Formats: sequence, C-alpha cells, structure tokens
Amino acid sequence: MNILKWVLIGLITFILAVGAMLGAMIYLSPAPKKDKTAQSVKHAKKKYKGKIPEAGTSRKKVHISASEGYKVRIDSLQHELDSLKTVHMRAQAQLAEKDKELEKLQSLLAGKADRDARAKDLARTLSSMKVKKMAPILAGLDDRTVIDIYRQMSSANRKNILLGLSGDRAAMVAKKLINP
Repeated sequence: MNILKWVLIGLITFILAVGAMLGAMIYLSPAPKKDKTAQSVKHAKKKYKGKIPEAGTSRKKVHISASEGYKVRIDSLQHELDSLKTVHMRAQAQLAEKDKELEKLQSLLAGKADRDARAKDLARTLSSMKVKKMAPILAGLDDRTVIDIYRQMSSANRKNILLGLSGDRAAMVAKKLINP
C-alpha cells in the first residue's frame, strides 16, 4: 500500500516536472531566427518590383522555421504529457483497487482477531471442565471451531479436546491440524 502511494507521488512529481520543464523551455527559448527565405523574397520583390519567378521555377529548399520547430517539439511534449496522464489515471485506478483489497483484508483480519478472542475465552472455560462434560459440547461444534479452541488451549489441556471427540472425528480434526 505504501509502495503504491510512493509510486503515485513519484509519478505526479514526474508529470509536474515535465510540465515545468516545458514551460521553462518555452519561456527561456531564444527568439526565433528570422526566416532568411522570407527576407530574400521581400528583398527580391523590392529589387524586381513584384516580378519574381514562380516558386516552382527556382531551386526548392525545405525550410522549417524556428517557430515551426518549437511547435513540433511542443506537440511532441504534449503527446508525452497525455501519455503520462493516461498512465497516472491507470495507476490511480489500480491504487483504488488495492485500497479496496486492503480494506477487505483488514476487515477479515479484524474478524479473525475477534474469533480468536472468543475461541480463547471458550478454551479457558473448557479447560476447567472434565472430558465427560466437555464431550457433548464439542460434539455440537464444527471442526473449524474445535481447531480454533484447540489452538487457544495450553499444551497440557489440548489432549482433553481430542479425548472429548469420537475416535473418527478426533482423527479428522488431527488431520486438519496438520494439513490446514
């Protein structure tokens, strides 16, 4: 449970760090260089007074301006951020499932502790009885309860539990004690 919380905290911290780096990159990035192609076209228009050859007649240069490059990088980082958000949502869903499992296990553990306490009280009561008086009580209990009582008794009184059961039932209880 604690590990999942730390993983979640780390993931959130990572997402925030990526966002901060993205913001810092945008803020601290140098001003985009002027597009030389645009300047040369402007110069050519002045020089030739609007009589510039068509774009397809001269050599083509593929040129991505600095602002277009930043846009591509921002899109890439946005995609990565979206991916991390998806991972984060999945981790939150898994954490919620684990929390439910933990609550269920804690409830079972509390029930087991309560059952053990009641078995200990009953074991104390039965240990003060003689085997003949204990036998009818044990006959009415299920094997699980008999085993719980047996485990809560002192080792000196455990034999009385088995003596209070019929031979076949004592054998089954002993088998369950060894192979739960």
